Amino acid sequence: MTRKSLWRARALAWSCVLAFPLKAHALNFGGQLRLRYESMSLSQYAPPAGRPALDQFSLRTRLGAGGSPAEGVRVFVNIQDSRVAGSEASVSANSKNVDLHEAWLEMTGLWALPLDLKAGRQELIYGDQRMISTLDWDASGRAWDGLRLRWKKDLWQADFFSAVTREAAGPKQDEVFTGLYATLQAAPEHELDFYLLSRTSAAVNSGNLRERSLGMRMKGRREAWDYSAETACQFGSKGGKNLRAWALAATAGYKLDSKFSPRIGLEYDFASGDSDPSDATSGTFEPPYPFGHTYQGLADVFSWKNAHDLALRTSAAPREGWTVALDLHHFLLASSKDAWYGPSNAAITRDATGSAGKTVGHELDFHVKTAVRKAVKLWFGYSRFFAGPYVARTVGGRDKDWAFFQATVDF
Repeated sequence: MTRKSLWRARALAWSCVLAFPLKAHALNFGGQLRLRYESMSLSQYAPPAGRPALDQFSLRTRLGAGGSPAEGVRVFVNIQDSRVAGSEASVSANSKNVDLHEAWLEMTGLWALPLDLKAGRQELIYGDQRMISTLDWDASGRAWDGLRLRWKKDLWQADFFSAVTREAAGPKQDEVFTGLYATLQAAPEHELDFYLLSRTSAAVNSGNLRERSLGMRMKGRREAWDYSAETACQFGSKGGKNLRAWALAATAGYKLDSKFSPRIGLEYDFASGDSDPSDATSGTFEPPYPFGHTYQGLADVFSWKNAHDLALRTSAAPREGWTVALDLHHFLLASSKDAWYGPSNAAITRDATGSAGKTVGHELDFHVKTAVRKAVKLWFGYSRFFAGPYVARTVGGRDKDWAFFQATVDF
């Protein structure tokens, strides 16, 4: 879909939203208030010794309104304010932190078919969010400007979407994200997904971006056992190089039928790296819009990119409404000559000679979730990253401590 077509679709969506008369009794209002405090001994690794400690309090506020002006038609607008305490010049300053997080029109059952259309700024969430996520942990999150068509019949659901994710000087340089994502409910509590994703742009790394991701995912549960597996390959071109990369993620867990409902699970995540940065082919797998901070540890020192991550995950429910979890990760680079990447997919550091090895380190995560009177959810925890030989040889080898407390109120 071209940029001009997307703009026409946006204009059509907004004109429809403005033209529909919404009666007062048809409107629904809601919102969210989220407060989070974080303290860490090292804010970010960067040569030669890393950035200093960070102590931060953030606040995110969302206010939404939606309504159905006619049968099969729904509109929704979500306003968001995201800020960090003390970031404004003074207590009398008023920085521009307000943004439009969502604004969309949805029409269902088009032409008496099981076909739905959603147009405008919207959230996209698919599978386990390893490839496409709203990144809810982030204060701003993610939303896409574009169109989504959904066909849902019997056991199948298939979505086609296309969105502009970055505006540039000209339409050919815009970054456009397009995808086809299909899900089959093969059996109760079992899912099977297939997807083809595309990112295109002419202004990435002074070269081009023609990235295609072809993948599949399985997830299910049988009695006390649960499992998931996802694999994807990438091809096309990036930064003037041919792209040939792949990734795999697999989990397995068992929940004991005993007091506190303890669960123990194993997870292995792999993403290929570039073994020869000097040749004409890039072997670095990069998930387009992943849920950073979720799978490769809470301390935000690793990602599903040039990576091996072996994790032991344990959890229990000591009382109703409480969940306690303890996870242990072991991080390795897939290629010693490629970079060490963080959760934003940006490179932290690189040893082009490969002499620093592959062992990035270990991480221990402890966190607790609970709900207070349903509307209020609390989440707090502590993580420690134990730096390995690779970190010692590239950025000084410092460990990292991180603690947080988060309160979310939905209304």
